Amino acid sequence: MNVVKDFILQATQKEYFPTMEEEASLRKLNPKLDNKAVLRVGGRARAGAKLTETQIHPVILPKNAHVSDLILQHHHEKIHHLGRRSTLAAIREAGYWLINGTGQVKRWLHKCVSCRRLRRETELQQMGELSKERLEQTPAFTHVGTDVFGPYYVKDRRTELKRWGLMITCLYSRAVHIELLEDMSTDTFIQALRCFMAVRRPVNTIICDNGTNIVGAKNELEKELDQAEPSLMEYLLQTRIDFKFNSPNASQQGGLTERMIRSVKAVLNGMARKHRNRMDKKTLRTGFNEAVNIVNNRPLTAAFINNPEDNIITPNQLLTMKDKTVRAPPPGKFHREDMYGKSRWKASQQWAEEFWSAWKSDYLQVIMVRQKWQMEKENIKVGDVVIVKDDSIARGDWRIGVVTEARGETDGLVRNVEVRLGNRNLDKKEKILREPTVFRRPIQKVVVLVKAE
Repeated sequence: MNVVKDFILQATQKEYFPTMEEEASLRKLNPKLDNKAVLRVGGRARAGAKLTETQIHPVILPKNAHVSDLILQHHHEKIHHLGRRSTLAAIREAGYWLINGTGQVKRWLHKCVSCRRLRRETELQQMGELSKERLEQTPAFTHVGTDVFGPYYVKDRRTELKRWGLMITCLYSRAVHIELLEDMSTDTFIQALRCFMAVRRPVNTIICDNGTNIVGAKNELEKELDQAEPSLMEYLLQTRIDFKFNSPNASQQGGLTERMIRSVKAVLNGMARKHRNRMDKKTLRTGFNEAVNIVNNRPLTAAFINNPEDNIITPNQLLTMKDKTVRAPPPGKFHREDMYGKSRWKASQQWAEEFWSAWKSDYLQVIMVRQKWQMEKENIKVGDVVIVKDDSIARGDWRIGVVTEARGETDGLVRNVEVRLGNRNLDKKEKILREPTVFRRPIQKVVVLVKAE
């Protein structure tokens, strides 16, 4: 066996080091041939009494050689896929000196499937483009994002009940509206949505997560639409709400709404401490409205800090047409009675135009910057073998699947994929007993183990 091993090492070294004197990678090692014609490290540790001969003069292994990869793989698996330093130490302990060892071990660990499954980070991609709903000049609450937050505990006599808040935020003006939810059912969500539209106005687009109550509301509305009379159906189609669902488990795709929930919770938490153990439904509803007013009075940009004379852009300016500061009258000749009579629309139009101009000059410049995920990454492709991240179970139990759909967005970058999970339900003849599970996930929830190519 040793003869075969020596022969393989000799052949590999002759192939990669035909002229030993000219190899720059060998000069620092002071190479010597042993009595079996195997090239070893001359080294400077000959006085080490407690070191073995193979440790003092390890066999030199060329980089990128097949034999080197086999030895590296053997010792890496022998130490159960530990990291770079442990793998390199195991190789040198076995009596081998791998040229450019650090780089070679890192290269091997990068493509090791077991190491990817144990330690590789989830995939990332450059932050996406701004959607047209965020850049389109529309009345407030035409395009909205929704999410549910809570629960909050309220007192009803001697009973403690759970209540939730439905956050609705305008994608253009970033104004917010909150409706109180008695429970998490579909009917309650539809009623809250009707209350919102009765106060604000009908909406065209709702961007939301995949909550069962919201998905159920969409299905319920579509069912009613299909059963409507032809004349009523035509009207409903013209005013129909377009539901756009984010990928499941993709909280970052609903970041607009999540950020507003964070601001509202900061107000509500202070109120909850004040009314601890005695907050009822009326108090919670009042707190929701107070939080809405406070958040809608926030400045959208920080430009006024440098120049206090600048107009402060707040969502309430567009909603209420009022401001704490005295503003110049709109251009043109207006009578005082026109501001409160039939010509009130002129002032409203002026407010909208001023808001739009300030929005383009200040706020648009802020949201155009990518705060993170600035660099483009390699796209996930159909056929890639992945594991799906699941925070509820240990990493070793994450399911393995294959990417079946990786559709790029308008900029050509893939941020959501469809994954078909591996099927363990096989009979004795290895035939599938039931159809495999296919679901959609953001790339931040998958780890690529083996690329399709």
